[in-house]
Amino acid sequence: MHNGTNTKVAIKKMKKTIMSPLERELVYEEIEVSKVCQHPNLLRLYDVFEGEGHFYLVTELLKGGDLLDYLETCDYKILESTAATIIRSLAAALYYLHSYGIIHRDLKPENVLFKSKESISEVKIIDFGLAKFVGPTEKCYESCGTLSYAAPELVDGKPYDKAADIWSLGVIAYLLISGVLPFHNLDDKKLMLQIIYEEVTYPNYSWKKVSTEAQDFVKKILVKAPEKRMSLKEILEHPWLTKDIEGTKKVEKVNKFVAYTATQPSAILKLIRKKSNKISL
Repeated sequence: MHNGTNTKVAIKKMKKTIMSPLERELVYEEIEVSKVCQHPNLLRLYDVFEGEGHFYLVTELLKGGDLLDYLETCDYKILESTAATIIRSLAAALYYLHSYGIIHRDLKPENVLFKSKESISEVKIIDFGLAKFVGPTEKCYESCGTLSYAAPELVDGKPYDKAADIWSLGVIAYLLISGVLPFHNLDDKKLMLQIIYEEVTYPNYSWKKVSTEAQDFVKKILVKAPEKRMSLKEILEHPWLTKDIEGTKKVEKVNKFVAYTATQPSAILKLIRKKSNKISL
């Protein structure tokens, strides 16, 4: 129980003695990023304690499981309106992070948790261990993240910016809508080549019943050239996300203030989760 909020909390314990100097720096970076996260769709950090042998991060307690667990439970088949609700929340959280100059760099279903099992409307982005502060025109050069969700420019070893997070959001949207990943291969090298060079396809077996708005949404994000991807402002104002949950009425466009306030997919994704597919170039 957290004294300041009188609520149950989670405690992340990290052993300092097994960390390299670089890993310790990443922990300090994670803490600094987490202090900024005051958005309803980002994991809330309450306190940090540093002892001689450990770091302790006290965060809000999330009991709903992660997004990949949810998809597995649903056999990778969810309503399009449900997918839009989840993506809208993630996009709003990214808009908030990016407005503070923060790139997450590892956005994937395992890093999206539900607050409770009762509702899918409250999702939270977690794990800021690879997040980084960047300036308005600054680029990143480190190869990091999870390969299946990584942007082409990052996989190709090129400088990248906040648009890399937008690509990851597009991959998650593709998965939620179709039940499969846009690129999948158990051989990491072949998967890297697919991400860099192959165009995203939308086969009839998984996309024929998808609305034109949802197709347009994903196609405008999963663009190889980062400068040609939709911005987060455009994403939040896209018709697919501005529909209400029934898809009949329009809601207000999301401005900065509102943003604040033919494979077996299950088998492939379970293997991806087990391997973690961390990029190592």
